[in-house]
Amino acid sequence: MKRMYRLLILAWMGSLLLYSHTTFSQRVEARNALYLEMGGNAYIYSLNYERIFLPEKYIKVGARAGISLLPKNNLTAPYPIVPLEVLAFTGKRNHHFETGIGLTPFVGYVTYAGARGSDYERERLQAATTFRLGYRYQKPEGGFMLRAGYMPILNPDGYMIFWAGISIGKSF
Repeated sequence: MKRMYRLLILAWMGSLLLYSHTTFSQRVEARNALYLEMGGNAYIYSLNYERIFLPEKYIKVGARAGISLLPKNNLTAPYPIVPLEVLAFTGKRNHHFETGIGLTPFVGYVTYAGARGSDYERERLQAATTFRLGYRYQKPEGGFMLRAGYMPILNPDGYMIFWAGISIGKSF
């Protein structure tokens, strides 16, 4: 009986060693990225951080947040824009199809009719809904990253802007 327990323990320890050897030999995938996007969700430009939280073999799901400053006019400070997006991309090598949906809050102008017939503008927090279809070049282990996408933007006024963007950065 003791011999059987010893054999079971040795078999268990051997399988543990083999399992740990295979897990350490796998390469580590990049789950974070920093990049500059021209055009895109923030209209002009944005600096973004992205995190992949579901790094599956054939589809990866992540989220991103960015920051940009939209010029108001020449007299006052620019407004911050914070593009937020949930995205997914396919592929297990370097080239990927990417899709996403996001929200871009910004401070915009709303025109109100005055009591005496004069109109005035008032600033108000608004948000645009963004959609993405695009291409992504990113090596699984990290390094240089390039994205290009077609992004229809649904403005708070209810009309669509057909937009595009390109991103260059680094994944790690």
